[in-house]
Amino acid sequence: MRKITSAELLERGRQALLARAQSLPALGLWFSRGGRAWDGTPPATSLFSGLSLLRSKPVGGNLLYAEQVLDGRFDLLGHVGLHWGNPLNWHLEPLSGRVSPQVPWRQLDSLDSTLTGDKKVVWELNRHQHLVSLGQAFANTGDERFAAAVVAHIESWIRDNPPGRGINWVSSLELAFRCISWLWALALLNGWRRWDTLPLAAIARSIHQQATHIEQFLSSYSSPNTHLTGEALGLYYIGSCMPALRRAAGWRELGKSVLLQQLEKQVQADGVYFEQSSWYHRYTVDFYTHFLLLAQRNGDQLPASVARQLEAMLEYSLWITRPDGSSPYLGDDDGGKLLKVDSSEPNNWRAALCTGAVMFARGDFKFVAGEFFDESAILLGIEARGIFDALAACPPIARSRAFCASGNFIMRSGWDARAHTLSIDCGPHGVMNHSHSHAVV
Repeated sequence: MRKITSAELLERGRQALLARAQSLPALGLWFSRGGRAWDGTPPATSLFSGLSLLRSKPVGGNLLYAEQVLDGRFDLLGHVGLHWGNPLNWHLEPLSGRVSPQVPWRQLDSLDSTLTGDKKVVWELNRHQHLVSLGQAFANTGDERFAAAVVAHIESWIRDNPPGRGINWVSSLELAFRCISWLWALALLNGWRRWDTLPLAAIARSIHQQATHIEQFLSSYSSPNTHLTGEALGLYYIGSCMPALRRAAGWRELGKSVLLQQLEKQVQADGVYFEQSSWYHRYTVDFYTHFLLLAQRNGDQLPASVARQLEAMLEYSLWITRPDGSSPYLGDDDGGKLLKVDSSEPNNWRAALCTGAVMFARGDFKFVAGEFFDESAILLGIEARGIFDALAACPPIARSRAFCASGNFIMRSGWDARAHTLSIDCGPHGVMNHSHSHAVV
């Protein structure tokens, strides 16, 4: 208690009172509406005018997995072919068969596996990243089954998850990831002949409600790590891609402010993420890559330090990439990803280096990436392939690198496919409760 500042005490108290108010019948309806989402009643398509900031041309994708999703089977967190029922039960944890109760989210103990089963499995489905796979399949084939499934899943989720109730409102990070998935999926559907008939007003209202929840319950003190930066990125996405929403400008500025502040706190001087976990380092690379690209397309001027720090983070990613393309799990791993657009192995993070090669004209990033990835095409546009191909690949000159601030030291016998590598982590445990920095796998 002695370590808790007055600012933290006030914020935690505010969130507790707000969550309590949400659960009261007299106030619950007001919170569920979230106020007026937009001024007047503009054409539904104008609510999503900012989707043009996202790349929506046909690129890559795993068509076989999209077909599998149509059958109601999902591959998540190492589990293959999980089935959530027909119709989908968004509160089911299929490994245990448990269904989380739809009570006010603050009253649900998500740590009690007797209530929820493995909540990570439930949340992974409810991130709706499979909708991006369906959107890619539609964009590449024109098969309307995939587009219809995107809309059906969103409509079903809105119907079965009233604002503020159940496991899918417990973590603000999960709301942020879900909204980002919806925006990308809709961008991939833009141009569908049935676009004007979609329930865009209902989808916009739900995104407004989720963004309001994220804003009210930011993880400023509970989890001021990738939870906080992921939530901020979600607000920046929504504010940028849905400018007609009443709170859009405020969410965009709040997300930007948090991301800039946390960049200084969460990335050390050598470019390594402060929790000393390679997986969460990769998460942070993804967050700031999306942040920088979205800001550039929106004409939002960011400090030069953002690009500089992102490039430094990518350099660390380059050095820990093994000759076979995999990366070691230094510390804890989450199993998730911000945007799933290909079928790469969980410990293959070379797509980020591919994107970085194009963004920063780095031949060494291209060399270690080894190939062009669908993820780079969906983030940068199909023209990125030509830029990548024209870039001269060159291995780094050095064979050892000291990342002194984080205590990471890496040695290699060379940069060819048969080279030997040695990674030594002799730095301190990560910040806060050290939960993500432990034995190397």
